[in-house]
Amino acid sequence: MKGLPTIFVMLFEDSAAIIGLLVAMTGIFRADHACMYWMDGAASLIMGLILGGTAIWLAYPQVKRVFVEAESLKVHAATHQRD
Repeated sequence: MKGLPTIFVMLFEDSAAIIGLLVAMTGIFRADHACMYWMDGAASLIMGLILGGTAIWLAYPQVKRVFVEAESLKVHAATHQRD
């Protein structure tokens, strides 16, 4: 999948969403049938952690690249500056 990063991102993001749905379904089932009402809230928190972690993990390389490019532009401007 090295040549197709958009497919990898799509599959990874959709997999995280499906796992989040399974966690939500489990939390609602436990809250309703086992009278464990706190499980619904816990499932929501876990879902948020899964989706938030996925977003951070997918965004990190892009943010890193932006900062590296910005730094190289600063170095380029400093070396080509005329006094």
